[in-house]
Amino acid sequence: MTKLLDETCPVPSRATRAVPRLVLLLLACLAMALPAADAAANASRVHDEHGPVRLSGRVQLPEGHPEDDPCSVVARGEGGAEVARVLPGPSGSFVLELPHATERALLVLEARHACSREPTRWRRGEAQEGFVLEGDPAGVLELRFQAPTTEAARLALLAGARLRLNGLPTSGSGFGWERVAAVEPGPGAADGPRAVFVGLPIDHAFELEASIAPWVPFRRENMVPRAREVVVVDIVLEPGTLVRGRVVDERGRPVDKARIDAFSDGLLDILLELPGAARRTGPDGTWEISGVPAGALRLAPVLDGYIGQAREVQVAKGASTIEGVDLVLADGVVLRGEIALADGRPAPHAIVRWTQKGAYGIELAPRRSIAADEAGRFRIGGLVARPIRLEVEYAVEEGGRRVVHKLARELVPGREELKLELAPTFDLRGHVVDDRGMVVQRFQIAWTRADIPATDIDESQVRTKEVRHKDGLFELDGLESGPWRVWILARQLRSREAPRVELPGFSGTLLLVGERRGKLGGVVQDSAGAGVPAALVEVSWTEPHVLGIPGLEVVEQVRAGADGRFELDAVGPGKVRLRADMGAKGSAALEVELATGATESGVVLRATP
Repeated sequence: MTKLLDETCPVPSRATRAVPRLVLLLLACLAMALPAADAAANASRVHDEHGPVRLSGRVQLPEGHPEDDPCSVVARGEGGAEVARVLPGPSGSFVLELPHATERALLVLEARHACSREPTRWRRGEAQEGFVLEGDPAGVLELRFQAPTTEAARLALLAGARLRLNGLPTSGSGFGWERVAAVEPGPGAADGPRAVFVGLPIDHAFELEASIAPWVPFRRENMVPRAREVVVVDIVLEPGTLVRGRVVDERGRPVDKARIDAFSDGLLDILLELPGAARRTGPDGTWEISGVPAGALRLAPVLDGYIGQAREVQVAKGASTIEGVDLVLADGVVLRGEIALADGRPAPHAIVRWTQKGAYGIELAPRRSIAADEAGRFRIGGLVARPIRLEVEYAVEEGGRRVVHKLARELVPGREELKLELAPTFDLRGHVVDDRGMVVQRFQIAWTRADIPATDIDESQVRTKEVRHKDGLFELDGLESGPWRVWILARQLRSREAPRVELPGFSGTLLLVGERRGKLGGVVQDSAGAGVPAALVEVSWTEPHVLGIPGLEVVEQVRAGADGRFELDAVGPGKVRLRADMGAKGSAALEVELATGATESGVVLRATP
């Protein structure tokens, strides 16, 4: 039915799991299964309305842990950010005070020579005391940086750089470790900078790869800590070459904000980013990359609307600087057009999105977008002579409602200027309740054109959208003018019909009512009345079609338990046929009438003697 809503009654419901193909899709019977409403779960949670959340427990350090190595208990929240830290007392007990808003935390031990055996997880609503954090012996890796004598003075440039250390278990399965440390100046004037990673598990092998200007990128592998020891790793940095140049267009004009993609075969398969390679050019088109090793350096400029022309430069060993490496951005194929509405008005600032396919259907770049100018004109450059897909969108308020004008077209760009005419599309709002008027909070909405005969509709012509809303509201946008049919998909509900809606004429709130399905259960017995374990029970009923064509048969099966009992939810309503296959013990059949939303748990399927 179609009517305007004046009031709602927000009551949580259970809903849906996905249906397979169009047959069940149009039946609107089996969508995705819904979890219980969050309100029920929240009712059991402990919420402290005032002050911090306190977590308490004790720390168990490994035997022989040095007394002069203090251990901290650290809580990390979303994204690994530290939210609290505390030093345990002499007995090892601790109390962590987390911010009131904390919903979950990961508790770990941090010390120079100890680390958590495994992290401890906590979620709001769980116990807040009795945590036992066990520690294992750990080691320290100290990375000391050196350079050739002629370059030693430049080592000070490393101070402040942040290095990331990655580690994986040396045997078996498990989780990797990741640590970040800053490079600090050496303790003495003659000492080089260093980075110290503490509390590393001794059953992990660590690796480091880094790009630090102006040095050649480097990698160190298989660094294994030793328990309660400091393992020193000396890293000799090699000065790289500085390469400079400009990015210009085909007419020799400098190009601003172009990115430089660079790769050097001098890295010997160490696929690291060259320092500075991701930086953008300045207003004068200049760029520079430092830390380039000897070998072939391949460069290409990148900027939306242009095609970068790659260039290769040979870098000699020991070269300090290479100047004047100009890179060219070509216009490529240019697509120009003008966007107008169906009545001829221009579409100022309309959004144009496009993707272009290369050979074998591979996308040359992700979907990109630009805005047309005040007159609805646009220019897209940097294309190739292959098909391009355009999607244009322009939104405007008309007659008190939001109308989105759209167009989608695939074409091969050429020299002619495009004239693009947009078609108006409209929004449709609705509300979903069950047969008692209770709000349905989670469901799928389905819709299709009503001017297509129901028998001719295939799956590609039916669109669906998953909805979660506390008041059972949904909104569909981008619907072309004309007639539409809309219905709900929910496992626990069934739509008897799909209301017909004419757009843009209809501007109210569509009410969709679903009938509650029932629950059916009982027992399978042999001829003597004993329960038959694992008997196969088949339940079937005729489902009315939402588009008015003859209904289809729905069949579900379930195995009886050890006592012969079985249960099915989301059945019917209406006449339901049951059949039990008991193997050598026979079979049984029965027909029951299941009312809307009813629960029938006393069905007896007994084999005839």
